[in-house]
Amino acid sequence: MLEQINLLELGRRGDYPEIFALLAHPKLKSLISSAEKRNVNFLKAHITLERLKKQQADADREADLHVGTFFNTHKGWLYLDNVQLENSPFVYVPGSYQLRLSRLRRTYLESLGNNQRSRRILVDELAEHGNSEEVYSCRANTLVIANTCGYHRRHSGDSGKQRTALHFSFRFNPFFPPGLDVDKRLSRRNPLVRRLTG
Repeated sequence: MLEQINLLELGRRGDYPEIFALLAHPKLKSLISSAEKRNVNFLKAHITLERLKKQQADADREADLHVGTFFNTHKGWLYLDNVQLENSPFVYVPGSYQLRLSRLRRTYLESLGNNQRSRRILVDELAEHGNSEEVYSCRANTLVIANTCGYHRRHSGDSGKQRTALHFSFRFNPFFPPGLDVDKRLSRRNPLVRRLTG
């Protein structure tokens, strides 16, 4: 079971002063901005406090190896607990963010269908390039930043185990210059875009 609290909702700032002090820290902004290669405004990010508690009956789509999108974009997790195999660490395939011709072809063919979700990675695609997964277990207060254009997943973990993390998600529109503020107008939060994309 995943419980998420959206920290940018109205009234949350006063409830979590330490978290908002962290979001204002110049080192954090510098790290995320370096990964994104653009100036990051945390007020335009999706930031949640997430508590994950694994239950045997849960179907966890995030435990399947997948790719977030076809362009470079980043997510980050500040783990507030020690994270080992039993409480669902982050899993990534190093180098998988590179856009090889075979991957572009798969992405294109997938786009022709009626897929509403991120693309799942099958075993043959992983083996095709000799890639393998790496599990990122870590101590509490570790910041993990990942390019979700690469293959990634959440380790399945053990039933009854839990962890807490501060989660950052940045998905800028790659087809516009970094200084042009159009992301909000083109997002699904815009009622017109939501209606058109149904």
